[in-house]
Amino acid sequence: DGNWQFRALSFGLYGSEDRHAEVRANIVQHLRENPERYFAFPETDEEVFADFVNRMSRDREWGGARTLRAFEQSYRRGVLVLSDNEQNPVLGPTFEDSSEDPITVTHYGEVHYNGTRPIHA
Repeated sequence: DGNWQFRALSFGLYGSEDRHAEVRANIVQHLRENPERYFAFPETDEEVFADFVNRMSRDREWGGARTLRAFEQSYRRGVLVLSDNEQNPVLGPTFEDSSEDPITVTHYGEVHYNGTRPIHA
């Protein structure tokens, strides 16, 4: 439904996807309050930053690298991404100033995110 990244992040934080809209809203607010941090972030298109933020505020819009980094800063929690991309199978968190372990999400085919749970042996 386009909310996969936000559902995965909600699952990592709260153990449920149900708060994905809240997670999205917090990320969007953080982007609006800190444009200088994300304005020149590399993306695949030349979208104007304000247009990007407005688009991200809408339900079903896909998140990407910029929204992951905004999540880390706004929630002060790292995100570890396990990907099926052979060149970059693991993308480590950029936020490492937390006493909590990073949230781990999976990323498939450049289009889909899933939340994960730790396995306790």
